[in-house]
Amino acid sequence: MNLSKFAGYGGLKASELRKTLDKLGLKAAGSHVGIDLLKNNLEEVM
Repeated sequence: MNLSKFAGYGGLKASELRKTLDKLGLKAAGSHVGIDLLKNNLEEVM
């Protein structure tokens, strides 16, 4: 299984990143996201 870990999404929305990962056959293993972003934009981050 090919795994990737992220520190930011390079300006992409999480949904756009997911489509790219799927196209490349990769899975996200983790991401560094600030607590404020999680509290205020959980749906967008996930």
